[in-house]
Amino acid sequence: MGNEKENKDKADNIINFAKSKLKDIKSGIDDAADKAKETISDEDSTVKKAGDNISSAARSAGSTIAGFAKKLGKETGKIAKIAGLKADIANLAGQKRTRITELGETFLKVYRSDFEDKESSSKIVDIIKDIDELDAKIGDKENEMKQIQQEENLTDEDIKNIKE
Repeated sequence: MGNEKENKDKADNIINFAKSKLKDIKSGIDDAADKAKETISDEDSTVKKAGDNISSAARSAGSTIAGFAKKLGKETGKIAKIAGLKADIANLAGQKRTRITELGETFLKVYRSDFEDKESSSKIVDIIKDIDELDAKIGDKENEMKQIQQEENLTDEDIKNIKE
C-alpha cells in the first residue's frame, strides 16, 4: 500500500513539474508571437498578415499544449494505459504482417508444387488461425482503448496525440 502511495506521489511530482514547464513553454510562445508581430508591424500588409497568422497559430499551439497538460495531469494513469495499449496494438500488427508474409510465401510454395506439398498446405491453415488470433487480440486492445476513451471523455485527436 505504501508503495502505491509513493508511486502516486512520484507521478504527482512529475505532473506538477510538467505543468510548470508547459506554462513556461506557453509563455515563451506568447512572447515570441508578440515579438514577431512587433517586428513585422512596420512591413507591408502581406508580411503583416503572415505575421498575424503565425502569431495566432503560436498562441493556439500554446493553448492546446496547456489544455492537454491539464487533462494529462488529471488522467495520467489512463493516458499511460492508452499508450501501452497503442504499443501492444503496434506490436501485434507487426506480428500479423510477419505472419501474412509467411502465409504468402507458404502459399507460393504450395502453388509451385501443384498443390502436392501437403505439409505446407496444412501449415497454411495454422498460419491463418494465428492471423485470426492476432486480429482478435488487436480488436480486444482497440475495444479496451475505446472504453477508456469514453470513460475519460477523450476525443479521437486526444488519443492520436498520445504516443506509444
